[in-house]
Amino acid sequence: MSTDSSADAAGLLREDEWSAWVTSGLGAYRFEHHALPAFDLDDVSTAVTLFGRPLAAPLVIALASEGRARSPLAARTLVTAAESARVAIDIGVVPDGQDDRDAIRDLRDIAPDIPLLVSVPISRLRDADAVAVCSDAAALVEADALVIRSSPLADVLTPGGSTRFTGRADLVRTVATSLDVPVLLGESGHGIGRATAAVMAATGVAGIDTAGRGGRRREDARRTDDPVLDRVTAEFAGWGLTTAESIVQSRAGFPDGLIIASGGLRGGVDVATAIALGADAAGVGVPLARAAQVSRHAVEDRLRAITESLRIAMLLAGARDITALQGTRLLPGGDA
Repeated sequence: MSTDSSADAAGLLREDEWSAWVTSGLGAYRFEHHALPAFDLDDVSTAVTLFGRPLAAPLVIALASEGRARSPLAARTLVTAAESARVAIDIGVVPDGQDDRDAIRDLRDIAPDIPLLVSVPISRLRDADAVAVCSDAAALVEADALVIRSSPLADVLTPGGSTRFTGRADLVRTVATSLDVPVLLGESGHGIGRATAAVMAATGVAGIDTAGRGGRRREDARRTDDPVLDRVTAEFAGWGLTTAESIVQSRAGFPDGLIIASGGLRGGVDVATAIALGADAAGVGVPLARAAQVSRHAVEDRLRAITESLRIAMLLAGARDITALQGTRLLPGGDA
């Protein structure tokens, strides 16, 4: 992990750069507005249970799919804030270096009461040691769940990246049926569709992390010394499912699975929309990773703003709790 804490080194965007991002698709929906709410704002509950742990809101700080917080200090800041706010966090991919591993080994001590998720790229896994690698990653931070990240487009567009994908579904099945913690399948910026979700439903995984099109992806901005690769890469800048599309398709393919919506979510209204579309929880990455470059209090303030916006959206949509929000009808025609 880099120790450079600057926003540029972390791969983060300034607030005025959001417009350059691929949209999540969540803005294409809106709620029916309740001009005469039937209950008070104080009656609205955002509480949920995730991986057996009670949370104040259905939020996951999503570093693996889009947050890009790479310094140990930033990771610890985010974990501390997550524990204080009682939300979950995916700390991202376990690093290879011993010093970096040691730097995150005590994260469970910092956050004893919230779900900690950890991610492993499927490209790192081989039949002979996949279970051992994933088990080690989960054990390092006493994770509540493990996300196997599959990014075939990024793989094939990376010089020297993997081009072999046969048997990966079986590999996921082996890990999911062997680990002592729940396993999810996640993407890294292109979403998961109905067909993949349906395959996962039959493999023993607990659910899906959509990681849909909704933020800046590596291939969107990559420039290499190979003009052919750059030209090919440019053709796929718009490839994949938006986060909204991936939520709907993942739920259709995996009706009983846990769906975490991630990919370009910025605030509480996005979270509310994602849950109404079929997600169980929502991952927010970049706004929180950027706040971590300032202070833990900045992260906590951002989390409070997201949660309060979620509560107000639920009030105005007529949903007292998250279960009611999941059954709320959305209207098409917002700002995509």
